[in-house]
Amino acid sequence: MAPAEETVATELSRVTSQPLEKVVLRHIQDPAAQRAITRCLDAPSATQGSKSEFETLTSAINITPSSNGRYNISQIKEDAVWLSKQVEIDEVSALRLTILEWQSRPTERLLQENIVDAAQELALDGLSSSLKASFLLSPTSFVKTARPVLDTDFDSSAARHLRLLRLHVSEEQYLLQTTECLVSRAVTYGATNHAEGRTSFADSDFGVEDVGLRILKIWQLAKAWSNESKLWLTKALSYLEKKLHHLSRESGWANEHESETDLEQQWSNCNILQMISVLRMLLVVGNTSPVLAQPSIVLGWFRLMARTNFLESIHIPSDKVSYVQDISCVEEVTHILVDAASASIDSAMLAVFAWCIILQTIRDFAISSTEIKELRQSQKAIENYGGTTQSDNDSNDGGSERRRISPQRRSSFGSDASQQATLFEDIIELVQKLEPNDDLIRLLAQTTADPTFRVVANLARISFSQLASGHKQETLVATRSLLLDLVRSAKHFVGYSESILESLLSIVLGDDDFWEIQSHSNHREHSFNNETRFLRGDHLVTEVFEEALGRFPYESVPFIKICRALLPYQRPQGDMHDPILDTLIMLPSFTSLVIEPDVPYELEGDGDNVSLRLSSPMDIMLLAFPSLKPVSRYLLSPQTFKVPEGTVGRALSDSKPIVALWDFSYSSLRLFGLILQNTLELRTDRALPTSHPLFEISMEIIGLMTTSISRLTRNSPTSQDDTHSHSTARQILEEASDSLSRNQDVVAVILDLLEGELYKQQSTTRGFDSTGLITRGLQFLSILGIMMPSRVWPFLGRSGLLGLHGTESKLTAVVVAIEIPSGEFPILLSSIHLLEVILEDAVRNAARKNPASKALQRFNQTEQESAGAGIPNNSMRQILLQYIKILMDVFQSSGTWRFSRIEQSIEISSRTCAIFNRVLSICFSNDDDNEPDGKIVSNVAPSATYLVDTFLSDGANDPTLKPLLQLLVAGLQTPWATTTARLSELWRTQTTSALHLVTTLLRLNKYLGRPMSQVCHQVFNTMPVLAKLLVTHQDYYSHVVWLLEAAVIDAGSLPQPPSLLGHLGQGMAKSFLDCLSTFGKPFVNSELSTATWKLCSAIVSQRQQWLAVYILNGQTPKETMAAKDHVSNTTSPKPIISIALGKLSHIKDLQPSEAMAMLEFIALAADTSEAVALEIRNQQACKDACLKYIAEMKSPGAIKHAQSQEEICQYQIGAYIISIIALLAHRSNERGDLTTLRHIVPRLGHLTEHGVCVPPYNASLHHSLKKNFEARFSNCILSNFKRTSFSRPLLGPHYYYDIHLADQMLRYDAAWKGRSNRGFANEFARANLNLSMVEAQVVS
Repeated sequence: MAPAEETVATELSRVTSQPLEKVVLRHIQDPAAQRAITRCLDAPSATQGSKSEFETLTSAINITPSSNGRYNISQIKEDAVWLSKQVEIDEVSALRLTILEWQSRPTERLLQENIVDAAQELALDGLSSSLKASFLLSPTSFVKTARPVLDTDFDSSAARHLRLLRLHVSEEQYLLQTTECLVSRAVTYGATNHAEGRTSFADSDFGVEDVGLRILKIWQLAKAWSNESKLWLTKALSYLEKKLHHLSRESGWANEHESETDLEQQWSNCNILQMISVLRMLLVVGNTSPVLAQPSIVLGWFRLMARTNFLESIHIPSDKVSYVQDISCVEEVTHILVDAASASIDSAMLAVFAWCIILQTIRDFAISSTEIKELRQSQKAIENYGGTTQSDNDSNDGGSERRRISPQRRSSFGSDASQQATLFEDIIELVQKLEPNDDLIRLLAQTTADPTFRVVANLARISFSQLASGHKQETLVATRSLLLDLVRSAKHFVGYSESILESLLSIVLGDDDFWEIQSHSNHREHSFNNETRFLRGDHLVTEVFEEALGRFPYESVPFIKICRALLPYQRPQGDMHDPILDTLIMLPSFTSLVIEPDVPYELEGDGDNVSLRLSSPMDIMLLAFPSLKPVSRYLLSPQTFKVPEGTVGRALSDSKPIVALWDFSYSSLRLFGLILQNTLELRTDRALPTSHPLFEISMEIIGLMTTSISRLTRNSPTSQDDTHSHSTARQILEEASDSLSRNQDVVAVILDLLEGELYKQQSTTRGFDSTGLITRGLQFLSILGIMMPSRVWPFLGRSGLLGLHGTESKLTAVVVAIEIPSGEFPILLSSIHLLEVILEDAVRNAARKNPASKALQRFNQTEQESAGAGIPNNSMRQILLQYIKILMDVFQSSGTWRFSRIEQSIEISSRTCAIFNRVLSICFSNDDDNEPDGKIVSNVAPSATYLVDTFLSDGANDPTLKPLLQLLVAGLQTPWATTTARLSELWRTQTTSALHLVTTLLRLNKYLGRPMSQVCHQVFNTMPVLAKLLVTHQDYYSHVVWLLEAAVIDAGSLPQPPSLLGHLGQGMAKSFLDCLSTFGKPFVNSELSTATWKLCSAIVSQRQQWLAVYILNGQTPKETMAAKDHVSNTTSPKPIISIALGKLSHIKDLQPSEAMAMLEFIALAADTSEAVALEIRNQQACKDACLKYIAEMKSPGAIKHAQSQEEICQYQIGAYIISIIALLAHRSNERGDLTTLRHIVPRLGHLTEHGVCVPPYNASLHHSLKKNFEARFSNCILSNFKRTSFSRPLLGPHYYYDIHLADQMLRYDAAWKGRSNRGFANEFARANLNLSMVEAQVVS
């Protein structure tokens, strides 16, 4: 099956560390595919050569007409010729599209089915009132929607033609996005090699990058904006103009028999998406150019903008000069932009301001050149007067001076430089004539400055949210670089200002989402060089940082913000902190407002050398914040942290009160701690109005400290590699605590501030928006939970956050009172992140001994103490249970909330589902010898029991289960990954989390031995939704299949289980099983195949008779009856059982997991249907391959101590084959079929010799493991880690004992890993392999 361009583009856009699918890699390396990619801007039209090739490809010698009616070659040829004429493409390309349409018919048929069940309508109603409503308010509307149901027959020519037109539009769009992916990856790879000092890419072993580099070479884009690349760039501009023209008219494809509205909408949307892809390629490629663009390209662009009113309502001369050297180009662009500014076109303001900067640069150069020319003429006159006759053109000094002034252009001497200077003078004179009474450049700059900085900030935020994933990271880097260039140039004209700072922060931070930045940072190490390329060596960042530093603490917030923004992009140097932290530890100066007479000082020196000297020591808080003077009696300031007498400073302003820069070195971290402590004191005593800037400063300080320690605690706190990082994080907290009084530390101060703000939210007079302080506090608490959870658990136990002591939960109160009305949910999201942290800590510490209580130092805890051991188990249980109850309330009610940002809604839902699933898995995946309260993870047991009672009780009603239905229905609207990569990734995570949770609930219900649950009933009611979800996105396939398998098994407990066919309907069931029979193609994925075979096994073994008939016969019952009457007009796919038997003919080539699942299905099917046994008997190749596999199996003695999963799986495969052969022999004996018996019996020598061998159970290993383990770890027993059937254990080193859980709990003890990895972890793996070997040989 050939991959569609949608599949290729989506796979290339995927945000994953997994290798690229082989089918996609083969496709992009195919010469034909590469030709199509390089011609993506000008698709070839039909020619006599393409017609001849088409006839050759479709001739009988190459394609044999189908004998079973699966395809009609005549129809395919007719459709291809029709499509070629209709959309004006060559016949071979049309043939490819026609074949793709034929391959996609099961999926299209399934997507066109109506959803009419009442439960589904309920789910859709819920979606439209919450999630769907929020989504429609989001910036993008490019989402996949269900195809409309056609009035005509699916197989009619009109229906086929409409699908072909849709496919053509889609493939054209995705071909461009595939090209964009390849070009971006190639540019990224080239930039990375350049950063690492490599200039040649010929030795690249990255297939995707190779293809991208080859495309750039064909397009002659090795040097963007060069003369060689002009052809492609001109073609790209023409393509954009063509697409803009398309948007102003209809496609012309519709007729009276087709539903043209949706086709026209898709055509318009795809035109926009194609333009976006071309613009991104222009941006990425152009950003790498070391030279300026040519006039023809710049003029082409601005002419296009002028004709389209800057996208709100494009004679290309041969030249080699840059656009700023072409006076006609400059004149025309200036006219266009002046007209745009006069018309107040917002989208043009950025271009107008950038053009002002360019014109000002030209003017500066012209003025400088004029001054130099006049000086040289004066020197020449003097020299001539003195007898020197050196000419102007021969002056070496002049040439040197010209090179100094214009370092960016090619060195030139004499007349060339003079001509250029004269040209620039002419340009400025021409510009000035446009506004003779005023300075046009200055006027335009002043008019557009503020709108420009707003646009820059918004553009940066949007770019970060849309492009911060997948191949679009290169586009993000290019966008950031260009915006940074603009701000850098603007700073020379407007100086340091709040607008400059805010623009810079937006470029660096995006929308300043802490958790998004954290998530991005966690995956940054492998691409650090690329993602920080836009900041590397940037003078603007350095200048802004130094200017903000020079104003601290007089202007505290800007400095703290810029530090917090830059910290994630710093790479530590040496053994200590990174540069930002080093600066924070010792600042060289102190800037303050000098208010007389509060600040005693003396003047020294005279004239321009006047300086200030403190005549007495000053309290550092009062010097930094003079407005605190009225409440100075409340201030806490240690005597050891004062600005000493004699400190010298200098005035930064002439007006009074003076702003002075004091020569005083100090630790800003100590000052931060002091500010936080005094904020707490003043907040508690109500001595300061809540509008005081000290509260905003405190919020930013907490954010900075959170960012600082989060960079050092990203991994598990028990990782030995992170010992130094965690030590450094503790040093930061210690430094911030050094100036605190009353034996406090900065952690306690921050937690007290958080607690105080939670309670003060009920106050009706809030001058300061303290929700930001609460958010920062919860973020700090979450990061602290990774490094020092022993400080987090006690706080949660005594805090009002969760309402543990019979009071209202302050978290609930804040969300209801503030976040729901505003539509912004940072506090709730931070709380969910905190729950994730403490949940993992509860599991991690479940097996640790409780240390004896003792006084602890503030930060120098032992490993057990810092990791949270010693917290009473009962306290953990209560905290987790209350947290889960609050989260359940959120889960059930959030569907009615309105979200300002759809990303927040998606993240809340997906993380909630993941937490619920994690709690259930922790509690029920291991140790079936005990009730939940008796397990080693008993601290999670009450939460798990609560979830079971909520979801699986007989009284579980619609409000409980409705959110799950809404999330499943929402999956049908998954956005295009190639358009909105980040949103699509979040959307897929939400859907897979919901699918995983439903699957867990179904399997848990079966494991607990309960009757069929309401969850299972709802799954059957929403079967049409799940069937469509199967083909909505490749990521959903396996999750949907596993869910359906769990539902079929759970329903199998009833005497008469509900019918899948009945809930799907016959038409949808046929399409659904047609899609299942593809096994996830074109991808070759054993996981997808394994899941499909498991579902088929459940269908044939759990009394789903009607679907079983289709699987075994390839026809629905109705089609079977019609076939007997010879009235069927429909084509039938190959039966799934026939596919399985065909695959078994090559059993050696199958992955073990797929082979075992397939053999299990065949064994169950043969036991169910005698017709299957008869088909097996007739499949000679299948029988021979299976018998050969048995004959070539190694003897049990040869692999007594199995070391790999493959060695073990061969015996389970053998066991399944033997059970099938036994059944076949039994049926043949009953029928008197001696031929089959004579074929089978002589080839069973392996069974004759080894069939009754005792499985190699290693009793000594298991006895020693139990004895030694329980002696070493007295808080747990070996059976605590025994997997249950709920966890679906797989044969291999993780089969019987859960090594992952044990590693999480026991890795604190060196005996777990042992020397040379020969500790208990290795013994667990050996025991699992041994028990897997035993299990593999006893399967019947």
